[in-house]
Amino acid sequence: MGYKLDNHTRTSLYTDALAIAIKNRKYPNQKLIHHSGSGFLYCNPKHKEFAKINGITVSMTELYAPYENAIEERINCKLQLNMNTN
Repeated sequence: MGYKLDNHTRTSLYTDALAIAIKNRKYPNQKLIHHSGSGFLYCNPKHKEFAKINGITVSMTELYAPYENAIEERINCKLQLNMNTN
């Protein structure tokens, strides 16, 4: 698992968090799949290149419907609310 919090949503925020997740992997020899929504950050060529370099298979929602990623959306919402109140 990897995470990084900041006051922006640039691609570097996501690639930094993925780099932390890669470093902390329990099973580094197993295949890695990163599932996300189909938002512009995940479609960014820098994100795709980072995934390719690190052997990550990218998986995205098909319809960009929030209910396809209910848990992720809920966590992100709570984190954003928490950051905005501090």
